[in-house]
Amino acid sequence: MEGYVTKVSHPIAAILNLHAIEIIVNYLPAAVRDGSNMDARSNLALANVIAGFSLTHSKAALLHAMEHPLSGHFNVTHAEGLAALMPKWIEFSWDGNRKAFMDIGTKFGLNPEENTKENLVSVVKTFLKGIDLDISLSKLGVKRESFRKIAGDALHYMAGGVANNPVAATEEDIVRLLEESM
Repeated sequence: MEGYVTKVSHPIAAILNLHAIEIIVNYLPAAVRDGSNMDARSNLALANVIAGFSLTHSKAALLHAMEHPLSGHFNVTHAEGLAALMPKWIEFSWDGNRKAFMDIGTKFGLNPEENTKENLVSVVKTFLKGIDLDISLSKLGVKRESFRKIAGDALHYMAGGVANNPVAATEEDIVRLLEESM
């Protein structure tokens, strides 16, 4: 998702990003329900390769910049950290690239009349719940007193991701997003 909305999204990578999102939306729930579903797993392997290629060319954004310090300081798995942060990141970033977020909404099944920030956040939350990733930072053991450190680390170690986000983020913005993700 990030590679599609980032300020430096590459046109070819953007096409691939949308395809990877479509595959993930269509096959991840089936793979989670039945790990022996080789069709779903094969398609997810393809989506993983496509997304990796795309992210290499379009770069990560604020979502990954915030998540990496979580994994480092709290031993949070990457998927859980991203899932906990994603809804608030979408809300924060929407206005910086509405068209791209609306394209993503289409892949989640939203029609043009209902393709809004609120509805995309809602379908993403429903999707995450359906794959057992309806989680908050507090459930992951993240402590509020660490927010400044996490924000500082995001700005220092993942400055490129912060800079690539469709909407510029300050330390205060990051702290607020972490708080809202609790």
